[in-house]
Amino acid sequence: MFASALLGPHDITTLIRDTEAHERALFSADPSTNSTKHRRATRRGTMFPTEGEKETMVSRIHSAKNHRNQSAVARVLGGDMMEAIRKSANAPSHRTNRGEMNIEILLRGAEMLCKVYPVAGAKEKIASLRQRYQEVSESVARLEERVSYQTEQLEQMNLSGSYRSDYYDTQQPEPVQQHTADITDEDIERELEEIRELELRKRTLENRVSGMERDLGGLLR
Repeated sequence: MFASALLGPHDITTLIRDTEAHERALFSADPSTNSTKHRRATRRGTMFPTEGEKETMVSRIHSAKNHRNQSAVARVLGGDMMEAIRKSANAPSHRTNRGEMNIEILLRGAEMLCKVYPVAGAKEKIASLRQRYQEVSESVARLEERVSYQTEQLEQMNLSGSYRSDYYDTQQPEPVQQHTADITDEDIERELEEIRELELRKRTLENRVSGMERDLGGLLR
């Protein structure tokens, strides 16, 4: 088996017994790549190609480099998920001009990785992050709705205030008539009489309260 491994271009995962899924994904090469073509493209790229072949050689070199540098994570996630992550990173956000990663896509990618590369506590952490993301998203939506409502109310207040100021500017101010009340001696006497009655009523209530206190004191003895 050792000699066969040295002489033949075997996949390393076929030489290791009882390999796990994450081990096979880690050591598996992309089936779409061809090492012979990559070496030929790289070797030709170091020479001086003709003017018509420059673009083709450069594209072949970049293609070979991308396939060779493809990570195990990219192979596990697959082309569709990697493309979705790239699109979410380049998509402009409705709150900012810069791109923001789609958290849900990242969490789904993390779940895919955990199926191949098990990590203790990762599933619980992903579930907690998803719940937190939902709560924050709902809170942000409510705050944005509230800000929009308050902005609309403020605009209406400013608009109505401008109308009111325009209306008052066009109206001529009316002269204020000052009313002076004529106070006689009889009115003063009447007020003094009411004050005396109120003081008498106050003393009566105080005496009644004092009597109640004395009665309560006798009961307590």
